[in-house]
Amino acid sequence: MNDSPHPFRASPELKWLLNERAALVGLVKKTQERAELLDKKIRRYEHVLAVATEQRAAAERSVAEKTKAIAAMDVSISMANAQIRPDAAGCVVPWKGKYGKWGGLSVFLKETLASAAPHPVSSFELTGLARARFGLMLITPSERASFRKCVKKTLWAVAQREGVLERLPSPDSTQKYALYRWKGSSGLDALRSLSGTPEVPEHESAEDSVGGEVAGQRACRRPG
Repeated sequence: MNDSPHPFRASPELKWLLNERAALVGLVKKTQERAELLDKKIRRYEHVLAVATEQRAAAERSVAEKTKAIAAMDVSISMANAQIRPDAAGCVVPWKGKYGKWGGLSVFLKETLASAAPHPVSSFELTGLARARFGLMLITPSERASFRKCVKKTLWAVAQREGVLERLPSPDSTQKYALYRWKGSSGLDALRSLSGTPEVPEHESAEDSVGGEVAGQRACRRPG
């Protein structure tokens, strides 16, 4: 510190050292801030990893239990009719009730848009709100993409079948997410009286029978 009443003239070498030190202090501060952010990210990923590990273990237990049940059913089917292939009905993904009762997702989306009317809501916001509402833990990118697709299909179904909401045209090319606006009757009481439009399933269920045969029997039957 210069206590002299006269101004201090630093040499070029000293100025360089002072500037370099200040730059290093700035880098240290920036690096420390980044390290703190990374610590938060690590804790978040550790939680996600713990949840995913637990869910994987539960999935493995479920697969083992259901595989045993399938084997038992194969035996029962063969005993009932040896000519019917146990896998004749193919593969069907059943309704899992992830959104409460059947039609719960469409009802939630309609209520959300009705409460926001006349203002539009983006598909991104609707997806986030629905994910929080139903407490969905979507770990993998495919799970998140599948849920976005489900929300998109449900919005399309409500717009086409009930006509109580509309998709607005994009105002410009920078609009990344679709905008939806409620155009049905005002008031949530009127909305709740509407029957919910079921979510559009990713897979169609197999029919119980086709001409006296199990669904898919003729398609799966080997020639001869």
